[in-house]
Amino acid sequence: MKETEKTRPENDWIPIPRRVAIIAAVAILCVIADLTGELVEYFQGDRLPVIRIIIRCLVIAGWGISEWYIVERLWSTRKMKHE
Repeated sequence: MKETEKTRPENDWIPIPRRVAIIAAVAILCVIADLTGELVEYFQGDRLPVIRIIIRCLVIAGWGISEWYIVERLWSTRKMKHE
């Protein structure tokens, strides 16, 4: 077995500094807020662009899942740090 295979963590994720993860979480919240604002504008128009509304909802859901994962990971590492 190679040395790199022995030291490689079992899970397949890239460790980043906590501050970078917090900045990413805040940035994702800003993206979600902007996309939600644009979605509201679609509903205020005279005609409803249904395809754009569906795509916008899927994009918001995707960013929301990413946000949830980052916040959950930050919270779990915070709890582990205090134990």
